[in-house]
Amino acid sequence: MSSHATTALLELNDIHVDYEGIISALRGVSLRVAPGEIVALLGSNGAGKTTTLKAASGLLGAERGAITRGNVRFEALSGAGLDPRRLAQAGLVQVLEGRRCFAHLSVHENLISGALGRRAPRAEVSADAERIYTLFPRLKVRIGSAAGLLSGGEQQMLAIGRALMVRPRLLLLDEPSIGLAPQIVEEIFDVITELNRTQGVSVLLAEQNARVALRHSHRAIVLENGRVALSGEAAELAERADVKSFYLGHAASEQGRLRALKLQQRGGASAAGEPPPRAPLSDVRDGTPPAV
Repeated sequence: MSSHATTALLELNDIHVDYEGIISALRGVSLRVAPGEIVALLGSNGAGKTTTLKAASGLLGAERGAITRGNVRFEALSGAGLDPRRLAQAGLVQVLEGRRCFAHLSVHENLISGALGRRAPRAEVSADAERIYTLFPRLKVRIGSAAGLLSGGEQQMLAIGRALMVRPRLLLLDEPSIGLAPQIVEEIFDVITELNRTQGVSVLLAEQNARVALRHSHRAIVLENGRVALSGEAAELAERADVKSFYLGHAASEQGRLRALKLQQRGGASAAGEPPPRAPLSDVRDGTPPAV
């Protein structure tokens, strides 16, 4: 276990989530984030990463989702389907996938909007905004520009900056690298690591870019089909043969190509030439059964 994982800031215990009462998205997910810890949620599309974050932040109701079993605890707040406003006031803030900036407001106005719920003095809010500009110098250059005119990377920086204006103790990030150039991804993750190291901000992030996520995290959890397939120290998971094959290398892609070729030769491939579904991670063996 990580030295950070002594007491839990956030705990999800045996969480089950359904959408509209018929679609099962999570099936018994349990995890914990300790103070000062960065935890990565890994997995392919549909594995349950976003649903896990929204279960933690109380945002499932916006998409007709609900926790049907299990419990969420963030410090003194505990229950199923906690109020997102109470969670934000307590220090748990989520940055949603897709940035969701206010397109017609300026960069500075977007940042200020993040502090509205705090009812802080104007001087304090201005000082916090200046700290964001120090973290993300690109935003300082674009301070008066409408958010809708920013690049994707700048919008992601703005979305994170707006969340930081709430002064979170736990930051939930949903796919912060999606659609961004590698250089911008590194800039963003460097800031996340710096915030964690210097200000003690804990982070739970859902990410498909396993390579960068594992490099910047203390621990990682791999989700598959709404369940936890693997969990452990990020450095240890990065060295596992099955994780390398499926998330850090090209072996899985090559394996899938060969399987698709065999199916085509047998007449079993689809008309669109789609490869067959990838085998679940739990079916991969490197001599050691995956820890569940």
